[in-house]
Amino acid sequence: MSRPLPFVPFVEQVLGVKLTPAQRVLCLVAYDGKEPGELQGEEREVARQLFGDVDRIPPEARHVVVVVAGARGGKSYILCALRLLYLALTAPLDTLAPGELAAALIIAPDMRLARQTLRYIVGAAKRVKEIASRIAGESSETLTLRREGGRAVSIECLPATRGGSAVRGRSLVGAVLDECAFFRDESFVVNDAEVFKAVAPRIMPGGQLVISSTPWAETGLLFDLFRANHGQPGTCLAAHAPTTLLRPDARTRSMVERERERDPDNAAREFDAQFMAAGAGLFFDGNAIEAAVDKSIALPVPPKPGTMVTCGADFGFRNDSSALVVVHRSGVESTVADVLELRPEKGAPLKPSETIATFAEALKRHGASYLTSDGHYRQAIEEHLAEHAFSFIPAPDGVTGKVQTYTKARALLHEGRVKLPNHPRLLRQIREVISRPTPGGGLSISSPRWRTGGHGDLVSALVLALHDQYGGTEVQDTRVLSPAEAEAAAIRRYTAAHYEQYECDRQDAQRRELEEMYGGDYYEMIADRIARLP
Repeated sequence: MSRPLPFVPFVEQVLGVKLTPAQRVLCLVAYDGKEPGELQGEEREVARQLFGDVDRIPPEARHVVVVVAGARGGKSYILCALRLLYLALTAPLDTLAPGELAAALIIAPDMRLARQTLRYIVGAAKRVKEIASRIAGESSETLTLRREGGRAVSIECLPATRGGSAVRGRSLVGAVLDECAFFRDESFVVNDAEVFKAVAPRIMPGGQLVISSTPWAETGLLFDLFRANHGQPGTCLAAHAPTTLLRPDARTRSMVERERERDPDNAAREFDAQFMAAGAGLFFDGNAIEAAVDKSIALPVPPKPGTMVTCGADFGFRNDSSALVVVHRSGVESTVADVLELRPEKGAPLKPSETIATFAEALKRHGASYLTSDGHYRQAIEEHLAEHAFSFIPAPDGVTGKVQTYTKARALLHEGRVKLPNHPRLLRQIREVISRPTPGGGLSISSPRWRTGGHGDLVSALVLALHDQYGGTEVQDTRVLSPAEAEAAAIRRYTAAHYEQYECDRQDAQRRELEEMYGGDYYEMIADRIARLP
């Protein structure tokens, strides 16, 4: 390959990969140096959708390619894996010192995602006899290719946690920052800019840095580069590539529409490749989170006499985790005393009975009498909790209820009344809660859905446990409630919040089921229970 084919013919003719029209246009412009203004007809229109109304790309902008892409559009396979394989086989090596090994890097949020991209590369390389014969070494995290003249290029995986420090002194024929909107260091602090600053200067002449990711909030490296260069390339070439543009087939469109119906916000980000709306921001202050972390906390923390114990839970059995967070309160200080997370595996969802049994052991360990959670799976949860002699108290529901509970938790945290353990997943989820204004002066609160698992389950459980610490009263209340008082207050909150809705639904099936279960009016039963509590 002394005079290599351009990238698109390499993919289509050598590797036998069929590109969609949009994938082909993106690769022609971003990788093969084609000017958008040279394209004709439908390809010219696709280029406008991808790059904006641009006719010519400045040569200095082609060194870095930024792709804000929808999921399942071929981003990791075609735009990252095959591009890196091509650069490893063709990029000039004449600037290397004698004996120096060139590298091509795959940097992803974690090693699992990086290895997946490497597997794409290995599979493509072994498919073609000429390329397979160049493989000089292979492991789960590296692939070494032998070039003409005895030179070698090592394709390596790195997690974003090491993406900055691990590239010092390297000569790179190329690098991909895959899913860079989700880069974090060992402390789960955003480090995308640091990785970029370490990698970009080390790309050799003729190489390229590809930054490709589904978007997140309007902040960070991906957003900054895209905003500054889309439609007006200067420091890089930026493309916007929704899923249905990259893959316009009926099956993909149907998948996207199903997600749009299920979760419009997630579909807009995940498939339409839209950054979070303007005004979205981190809900909890990062400095307050850092100040709240007490590294001396060893979970589980045994309760002390006189400690108020509250437990918040968030249940998921198939796609999301089930989480339980226990909080102890003494005076005005609340301490996270236990964190449990049960995560389903593919094809093996969690069983409600086993999940509740595990959580019941924790409740017993801390001397709690009930847990608070939202109303999803309520009947199953109540039934299994009752088997262990524990109560279930539904959390304030709806958007208003969620804002109420999160706002109280934030007030407690920001006033320094919360002590957090050094629990990486919990801290990450607290840091990533996003709030944004809604029409009419409201507020929307959300957490990212991670491909590696988790959808704000731990922080949701924490928020409910903190909310129960004050029995629905103002944060300024410093009185510690007894366990019986805390449970009674939780029931009162639940009764007040749901009574009006219950009146509107008197004839529905759930009411009849409840009355059959308890032998009378369910809410009268609750009122009677409150009256009998100490």
